[in-house]
Amino acid sequence: MAKCVIFDFDGVLVLSNKIHLQSEKEIFKKKGLHISFGQLSQYFGMPVEQFIQAVIDQYKLKANTNELVKEKYKTMHELIERKGIEEVPHAFELAKKCKKKGLKIAIASGSKKEFIEFALKKTRRRIKFDAIIGAGETKKGKPQPDIFLKIAKKLKLKPKECIVIEDATNGIIAAKKAGMKCIALKNKESGLQDLSKADRIIKSLSELSAEELAML
Repeated sequence: MAKCVIFDFDGVLVLSNKIHLQSEKEIFKKKGLHISFGQLSQYFGMPVEQFIQAVIDQYKLKANTNELVKEKYKTMHELIERKGIEEVPHAFELAKKCKKKGLKIAIASGSKKEFIEFALKKTRRRIKFDAIIGAGETKKGKPQPDIFLKIAKKLKLKPKECIVIEDATNGIIAAKKAGMKCIALKNKESGLQDLSKADRIIKSLSELSAEELAML
């Protein structure tokens, strides 16, 4: 039986992928690179530093990774302050029901922890997650399993006792490498992602119940 549900953040709890993409297009445009949303979506789920370094290397940009990361999050904060942030339908309701059922709930994301906490505050949801791990807190990010294994270790659980909800190829691969069951949320915002390695693919989080997750 499952004892923990691990949520990805961007695209699973909040609809922030468009904000990520907009900020990335802006920072790369300043460096002379005009990159499409489709080109950027292949990097979804990867830690932000790793993703930006990959783009710098691929397009041979004269840029500093850390500076671009700071500029990206500065831009994202400004966008959210102006426009707010949308929740993924039924996401927080599901998290709350899982908590009430006695399951632990956690967040494992390629975004910085500071951004996750900032965005959570903007949703005004008062749900306490048992663990939050973001980019830079493990040696390797998704598609490697480190972030999920660290969550399990922190919560003193076996990997097989954890269920991951993801919307990106890299996250699904990481979850399966960690020895965890993975449910894939088909999210239009996330672009063309290969969800085939997930144990189950859903179109809406309303398809899941805390009782069902506990039994997996």
